[in-house]
Amino acid sequence: MTKVYQQAEHAIIFNRVSSVNQDFHSSGEHQYAVCEKYCQNKGLSILGAYGMIETAYKRRRPGFESILGCLEQHHGVPVALVVTSVDRLLRSFCFLDRLNKLREEGRLELHFVEEKLLLSANSTPEDVLMFENKVAEAKYYSAKISETTKARIEWLNEQGIYTREAPIGYTNCEMDGVKWIYPDTQAAKVSHLFEIYLIPEMDIKKLLAVAQVMNLRTSRGKLVSRKTLVALLKREFYCGRFFSRGRFYDHKYHCLVNDMIFQAVQKKLDWELGKVANKETEVQVAA
Repeated sequence: MTKVYQQAEHAIIFNRVSSVNQDFHSSGEHQYAVCEKYCQNKGLSILGAYGMIETAYKRRRPGFESILGCLEQHHGVPVALVVTSVDRLLRSFCFLDRLNKLREEGRLELHFVEEKLLLSANSTPEDVLMFENKVAEAKYYSAKISETTKARIEWLNEQGIYTREAPIGYTNCEMDGVKWIYPDTQAAKVSHLFEIYLIPEMDIKKLLAVAQVMNLRTSRGKLVSRKTLVALLKREFYCGRFFSRGRFYDHKYHCLVNDMIFQAVQKKLDWELGKVANKETEVQVAA
């Protein structure tokens, strides 16, 4: 005799957007309103709602995993997880087994508003197949977007166009719909640091003091640290190249340092950093 499981009377609403570039406030409110109306029509009382900014395509989803962990700790009457559509919940099969286990044990119901799909322990194989097909479609769609994005970035790299945040001394701008990178008010400071580092008595410690006196700041508005300064001196972007996907590309932006100065800085920097590393090794051996 087939066991009939109790139907859920309480619901949790789940909303998600993929990245911070999306308008979570607008999209999240819309998703919640759709799910809230659905719960009212179904007579489900809402226990709570979760809003996430994370991709559903990756294997690691800290936000969703925390919710799933709570659901796995729950025993007793089933809870309905209400989502606007399958792709808001899943874009891969990574968490499918855990969700299905909860569902098959009668501890969880999955409600997808747009697909008009309800999955519970009493669901037919046809409903389960429809759900898994929807997950497969979402996975395929995400894979195609990823493939297209990678191809576009590769093409832009070949054109010498940098697609990430500009380094210190530059700013990302957009004019007439065209994105570009221009030197900013800190550009002269960066050029000056490269030049004075080549003075024989100058070292990283002294250069850092100069940088902080000049009020050189990161894109987050913080004064540069020693670590940031060393990374800046090593950044080939300043002499016309950038690193992406395993190789260097020549960019089309204004260079703050010529190649001769940049290479001279690298030699001195390697010597100074190597000297510090050797001193640290000597201290450890002596200890």
